Amino acid sequence: METVIGFNRNNKTMIIKINGKEENIEESVNTLEKLIKSMNDKIPKLFAIEKNGKIIYKENYQTESINNNDEIEIVMFCGGG
Repeated sequence: METVIGFNRNNKTMIIKINGKEENIEESVNTLEKLIKSMNDKIPKLFAIEKNGKIIYKENYQTESINNNDEIEIVMFCGGG
């Protein structure tokens, strides 16, 4: 499969990094809200998202776009004592 500047010619996908790992995602997964829904079984209930070094507030997930080559960090909260 040939990749050109992060876009896969055979499918309508883009490449982003999620927690440091390159992932191919469908172009239709173009907001943080859609990304979270697509990863529902892999994300804990309490988490924060950083996109390209900037923390994104939960109320902005629906409108915060995802673009080719974005770097997404999903951080979970853990309790302890």
